Amino acid sequence: MRDWLKNILMQLYEPNPEHGGYLNEKQRNKVKKIYLDEKRLLAGDHSIDLLLRDFKKNYHMYVYPVHWQFSELDQHPMDRVLTHSELAPLRASLVPMEHCITRFFDECDPNKDKHITLKEWGHCFGIKEEDIDENLLF
Repeated sequence: MRDWLKNILMQLYEPNPEHGGYLNEKQRNKVKKIYLDEKRLLAGDHSIDLLLRDFKKNYHMYVYPVHWQFSELDQHPMDRVLTHSELAPLRASLVPMEHCITRFFDECDPNKDKHITLKEWGHCFGIKEEDIDENLLF
């Protein structure tokens, strides 16, 4: 899922690197660094071990996409907490993977308060606590 978030950002940036389109200037600057530095695996089926090695090798590329998706989902209200209704748009796009996505989101809320904080969201995606930063929510 981390790779999916990163790939969404690459697609939003890629069509015309000179024209912002959907991303604001701060977002484009963050994504540009990832885009220029990307050393990812080619599309296809890969073993879990290979995917984990790739994540560790390219960890820095995943930090901002995880923050970006949190910020995109945190809309009603923008309160730095995701509710189940705010997760609905993301869940809808992942319906074919419903058997595993429900469990994933349940595990993102370890205290079961039906609110996912940025810290919980970051941990869910394997982001180190020291790299979870509210200043990346813009």
